[in-house]
Parts: sequence; C-alpha cells; structure tokens
Amino acid sequence: MNKLGTGGSPLAYVTRKEAALPENAPGEGDPGQGLPTPQEELIRRTRHDGPHWDADNQAVWNIVRAFTHGGPGWNWVSKHSKKRDGRAACMDLKKHCLGSSFVAKTVSDATTDLKTVFCAGKSRNFDFETFCGKLNKAFTDLADCTALQ
Repeated sequence: MNKLGTGGSPLAYVTRKEAALPENAPGEGDPGQGLPTPQEELIRRTRHDGPHWDADNQAVWNIVRAFTHGGPGWNWVSKHSKKRDGRAACMDLKKHCLGSSFVAKTVSDATTDLKTVFCAGKSRNFDFETFCGKLNKAFTDLADCTALQ
C-alpha cells in the first residue's frame, strides 16, 4: 500500500484478487463520503497492462524475491524468477500460505486449544495471563480463518 508504482498507483494493485477491472453495476450507489479512499480506488481500477504494468510487476517480484530468497517460501515462488512475475509469485505464495490446508490446520489447532486449555491457577509456568493469551489467540485465529473463507 505504501510503495507506489511507476504510474503513481500503490503496488498493491498488482496483487489484487481480480486482474480484470471492475464494472459499475447498475444501481451501484455512492458508498458514502470519502469512500472508497483514493488509494483504494487506484488499487481497484489500475489496469494490468499498458506502459507501467511490466515495471510494477517486476518491482513486486523484487520485493517478493527479497523476502523469500533463501527461505522456505522461495520454493513456492522460484518458478516465476525467469519471467520476474511478481503477481504470479504472490498468488502462489498466498495460495500456499493461506490456502485451504493452512486454514484447516489453523482451525483444528485453535479448536484443540479451546477444548484442552485449562487453568487451575496453581501452576507456576501456566498462570492466568498465559491462559487468557492462549484463549485470545485461538479466538483470533478462528475469526481470521472465517474471514479467509
């Protein structure tokens, strides 16, 4: 969101879910004052072709490469290095890291924690603060996973 492409749009437009530009549906009303923000509108409406697309897509590739090279994420994005395709690399990384198997495992782990966590208040290494932290993490994970689905 904070890094701008060559045309002035936030680079987040490269990795938006749909590559095609949105169409205005009939009867689509004004969402309200100041909505969407100018940045959100640029992300939503910047084209995935034209003079700035290739440079912006490669800029995203450079960012992805810098974060993943030499680590476990590199396995999922390295196949895009020849074309330097940042969009495809991000989509593959997102599919792997936030895909259905990841969501299922996170939900399973959170559910198990909620079923098994117990605090009697007598343990030195597992106090009430730690108990509340585990509960909070489990509920947050479940909420995040339902938002991804």
